[in-house]
Amino acid sequence: MKNLILINFLVLFLITFLTGQVISDFEIEDDTENWHSEGDGNYGWESGTGNPGGCFRVNDYATGDMNRAYAPVKFLGDWSSATTSDSISADIFLHDMGGGYVNPNFVFRIVGPGGSAIAIYDPIPTPPHDTWITYSVNLIENDWFVEYGTWADILQHVSTFIVTMEYISGDEYNLLDNVTLSFTPIAVPITPVLCSDFESGLFEGWSVNDAGSASIASTGGNPGKYLKINDGTGNSIAVPSSIYHGDWSLLDGHNAEIHIDYLITDINGPTYLHDFFVKIAGPGGEATYPIDNNIELAFNKWHSFGIPIEQAGWIILSGDWNSLMDFVDDIQIVAEFISGDETVGIDNFCISNLPPSTEFMAEKIFVYLGETVQFFDQTTSAPQTWNWDFGDSGSSTEVNPSHQYLAPGLYTVSLTTTNYFGNSTETKTGYIEVYPVDQCLKFEDDFDDNIIHQAWSFKNGTWNETSGLMRQSSNHYVSGNYLEGCFAITGSLLWNDYIVSCDFRSTDNDIIGFVFNYQDEQNMYMFRWRLNPLYRSLFKYENGVETELATDNVGYIENDWYHADIYSLDGNIVLAINGVEIFSVFDDTFTNGKVGLYCFGNQSSYYDNFKVECPGTPVELKVFLEGPFTGSEMTTGLNDQNILALNNPYPNAPWNHTGTEGVLSFSNPDVTDWVLVDFRDTTSASAALPASSIGTKAALLLKNGQVISPYGGLPLYLNATINNNLYIVIQHRNHLGILSANPVTEAGGMYSYDFTNGSGQAYGTNAQKNLGGIYGMYAGDGDANGTIEVSDINNIWGSQVGKIGYWSGDFDMNGQVMNQDKNDVWFLNINEQTQIP
Repeated sequence: MKNLILINFLVLFLITFLTGQVISDFEIEDDTENWHSEGDGNYGWESGTGNPGGCFRVNDYATGDMNRAYAPVKFLGDWSSATTSDSISADIFLHDMGGGYVNPNFVFRIVGPGGSAIAIYDPIPTPPHDTWITYSVNLIENDWFVEYGTWADILQHVSTFIVTMEYISGDEYNLLDNVTLSFTPIAVPITPVLCSDFESGLFEGWSVNDAGSASIASTGGNPGKYLKINDGTGNSIAVPSSIYHGDWSLLDGHNAEIHIDYLITDINGPTYLHDFFVKIAGPGGEATYPIDNNIELAFNKWHSFGIPIEQAGWIILSGDWNSLMDFVDDIQIVAEFISGDETVGIDNFCISNLPPSTEFMAEKIFVYLGETVQFFDQTTSAPQTWNWDFGDSGSSTEVNPSHQYLAPGLYTVSLTTTNYFGNSTETKTGYIEVYPVDQCLKFEDDFDDNIIHQAWSFKNGTWNETSGLMRQSSNHYVSGNYLEGCFAITGSLLWNDYIVSCDFRSTDNDIIGFVFNYQDEQNMYMFRWRLNPLYRSLFKYENGVETELATDNVGYIENDWYHADIYSLDGNIVLAINGVEIFSVFDDTFTNGKVGLYCFGNQSSYYDNFKVECPGTPVELKVFLEGPFTGSEMTTGLNDQNILALNNPYPNAPWNHTGTEGVLSFSNPDVTDWVLVDFRDTTSASAALPASSIGTKAALLLKNGQVISPYGGLPLYLNATINNNLYIVIQHRNHLGILSANPVTEAGGMYSYDFTNGSGQAYGTNAQKNLGGIYGMYAGDGDANGTIEVSDINNIWGSQVGKIGYWSGDFDMNGQVMNQDKNDVWFLNINEQTQIP
């Protein structure tokens, strides 16, 4: 009987020995046997709580990512020799500290190049509390659910073996012991191409040591998702998945490279060079690849690094290179490059023998002539050379070059990159649009397409275009530092002599405004308007130093829309709100530059109908009004008595000029009154009908007959293309209107016309009154119907006589409606008519 027992034992021993098995029983102190866990918990070896002895413990104290245990390389490889009687088993212990069961989807998962399959998934596994339970499944296809690929292909190469270590929705810990394969996989030599791109949204078997935190970022990778590491105080190390462990002998001799993309941001401190860049180790030895300052190529932009798998360049720390290549079971890559704080992105970690996958981007694809375009290489698979063609005969071999185009147009850009294994080219047709700077309409944006135009660039804040508006919705500010507000900038440094116009409103009570003649982040003009406390101010910033140019104590009304016009003309700066000039200064520190939207500490700033255009062609006109004329010039009685209208006096019939021109006060003492200038484009004076009008402007008339803009004493401008001939109509509230008898032509960059120097300067016969060799507009048309008649006395003068102020019955414009207006002015001109067609 004893002999039979011994024979049976020997048979069982021989079967076990010949077929073999792989087990992790965690009986060696502090040895996790290269198991690790991925998820929101921590893990480690634990003594005395196993089944029996030591075990692998995973703590789940949160409700985030599912915790999964990843098997070491001894469980991986070719499983195709397994029979249907072979199995996987594991002992699991659950301790629930508060929560109900959660669906973990599976207990076991195997993944490889051929696909993925899960086991023990239906019904949902619910381990009992505080009790060891053994889960086991045979390697029979019917006992598994193939997620993708085929069962046979999966078994050909299992590169990942996962055990779920979370079953409760709240707090728990789980223990793992006696993970067993009833057979020994056949090691599969590592061959290219093998990659981790994190597009699954999972860590894909990776772990990070000595970091502040690690997560999978959903956007911003190279491209897509990536591993994001916030560095702590230690030397952060990223440990790739065990799918890269195994026989590297086929990779040796530069048959492959380690490719890895890095992005290093939030840098606080100088560059710190770790002892190594990449470390590999195995039973046969240990080697490191050194790091150098080229890591700075990844500062604030993705860069792809390549490390050849060949002995040259590596430092052997122990053993020998050939023995190390026989089996690599530990890979470490550095994720700490700054002496202080940083954020490190890792993407596209590959064992690869592929040529580069060329990709690039420009910081902006719409630029103005004179601007520099910054290009960024986004190529993966570690290029070593770069050849750029910018489409204008310009080229570069830099990694991330900048280029300035010398002519407007659309430009096709291409990049060819090369590594050890070959090259590839990416071409983007019509990629860069270079816009001219000498056109009159420089830029406009009504924000109606819900897509932010490429001409805009931003600093700080949260900017978006929605519902036909540009909005800044953050509450960003840096106390006391207005240069750290929220900016949306457009334009060219070559822009000069322009008018910025924009509608804007704030539903907050903090600062909203604009910047113009913007040079850089330290040099510009800035308009700020605030409700609490009340003020609006114009500032200059020169090398970061603030100078106040103008200010008042007027606040805006929350939720009300306002219209801003900002004139920057050769050092003359005028700012008008709703058509009314509020500031006029001269400062020629910056006479050119970009423009932009601005706010500070304001979470509800809105903008619409943004436009930047040239002022047009200056128009120099001279005209006299009979009423205030006194021999060689006109009086300024209305202005002197502060009764002159501050806003456009021509909004109603018969003029119907809807412009909002206005001033807060008249700084020029020579202003006599407002006139209305009507520009008409037609073939002849007789054809200058109202339908030929191309625009009207309310302007100021000075006592010497000069007509100027109401804004800052600037000239009157015409911003229009003349297709025929330009004729100009001058109208006044109680004088007969006149039309230029001759076309007004441009000379020396200016339109000019003098109505005063001849009887034939106004269209018609005796269309103006001879004031003693000087000609002026007939006074007395109180109702502005184009005829001086009795109704002007009966209906206008008669109802206003004796009044003081800005009245149309005041024909001599001395500020009082008196008998002399009737007797000395109106009576002498009765029956005169305007001769405007």
